[in-house]
Amino acid sequence: MLNNIKNNIDKISLVKILFYIYPIVMLRPSGYITVYVTFLTIYSFYFLYKNKIKINFFFLDYLVFAILILSILSTLINVQKSGYFLVIKSILDVRFGLLYLIIRNLFYHKIINFLPIIVITCISTIFLSFDIFIQHIYGQDLFGYKPWYDRYAGIFNDEAIAGSYLQKFAFISIPVILLIKKFNLFKIILITLIINILGLGILMSTDRVPFIIYLFGMAILIIISKKFKILYLINLLLILSLSFLIIQNNSIINKRYLFINTVKSTIYNYPKQISNSFSLQKSNGGEVINVNNSILNDDYFKIFYSGYEVWRINPIIGTGVKSFNLSCSEAYKTNNKLLCAPHAHNIYLELLVNTGVIGILIFLTYIFYFLKDFKNILINNNSICLYLLIIFICELFPLRSYGSIFQTVNGSMFWYLLALTSTINFANRN
Repeated sequence: MLNNIKNNIDKISLVKILFYIYPIVMLRPSGYITVYVTFLTIYSFYFLYKNKIKINFFFLDYLVFAILILSILSTLINVQKSGYFLVIKSILDVRFGLLYLIIRNLFYHKIINFLPIIVITCISTIFLSFDIFIQHIYGQDLFGYKPWYDRYAGIFNDEAIAGSYLQKFAFISIPVILLIKKFNLFKIILITLIINILGLGILMSTDRVPFIIYLFGMAILIIISKKFKILYLINLLLILSLSFLIIQNNSIINKRYLFINTVKSTIYNYPKQISNSFSLQKSNGGEVINVNNSILNDDYFKIFYSGYEVWRINPIIGTGVKSFNLSCSEAYKTNNKLLCAPHAHNIYLELLVNTGVIGILIFLTYIFYFLKDFKNILINNNSICLYLLIIFICELFPLRSYGSIFQTVNGSMFWYLLALTSTINFANRN
């Protein structure tokens, strides 16, 4: 009897450890992430099965799997263009749905909770921010990695996703202040340090869109929060002030952020032919865009326009997973206004291209069903739910550029965050 209890405790502990280190593993190359996510998912299902814990399916779960199954069908229908390799890839993408499902069930059965997630995520994001600061000061980070094409990625080396990582996990880190019950000087200092260290970390990674989205998230936090509203506002103004000073006094960051320099760059360095704009290279097992020339702001609009044109090829069910570059290259032969990249750089355009109108309608149904609890979230304003709502809004903001949600690194972060935010449904019900 005692041995059985001990074994169950050990198994629960392993499941918790595997899950709680998720933000740390996301700092590693894609090969590590693939192995980790696969093992986490398989072992968690085994744990639930072995302990006779029911795997529950809710409405949101069905919608997620509907999108992934539709992606497989669309890729299969377009197999002559895409090839069987992408059909296999689309089938393997079901792992994101399984990850989503297992996270929801672990929360639903209260096997895991948010407290360790908040603490570990906060440590991970603060560490990455300081790693970026050190890279700026000494020309290399703690691991000897140097900046890559004026991108400061710290531990990510030549994968320019440090700012994206910090922005995605920032609003899981900030709620660490909820762990301190009394509102005192220590809490004020802690809030200020976390918000500004993360904000400056994103700024100094030179990832522009994540920095804008972080400021956007802070603005939402100020508008809808009941507690700390004034303190959040002061910190947003502090971030803007410090950012202005850094931009003015750092030539590399100035070049990346200052609007007037972007305008000058657009005038004097008009984009060359599409074939010269992008090249792909393998880095740590994952695909990375190596930009031969500076990617200008209007290039995103060209990619979005290209996504629209590619969607028109098969508007109902789409052209399948990872089909954007293939279809765009084909369409470019008759429309040289297109700019072809590895993916559409926007969640909604990617879903439109991959799964057509049917897929985007399923996804919009997911969003509207999630937001039906919006009033309840605002009532429970002091809880983690408030920050999860901000993550949801920031990640799914329609006009932002975004990495592919079916690619290992970005996909593993996107579906993880989507699963975390969806647990609001359980919190409000309980």
